Amino acid sequence: LYPLAVIGVLASVVSAFYYLRIVKVMYFDEPSDAFDRPVGRGIGAVLAAASAFAVLFVVFQTPILDGAGAAASVLFLP
Repeated sequence: LYPLAVIGVLASVVSAFYYLRIVKVMYFDEPSDAFDRPVGRGIGAVLAAASAFAVLFVVFQTPILDGAGAAASVLFLP
């Protein structure tokens, strides 16, 4: 399983590069100017749809989880 271990190490190096870059920007770089632009209609619609999905998932989680369970059960047929 050496090839799998090498792939895992390479993936870890790539992910560490991205995550450490975010930490560097957050703590060590100078802050940029404020972003004071109003939210456009497209972004507002996406935000509203995502919020509605999150609320509906909390309220009606049983049908969604039953459907996901039925879809996953097809993968594990005896």
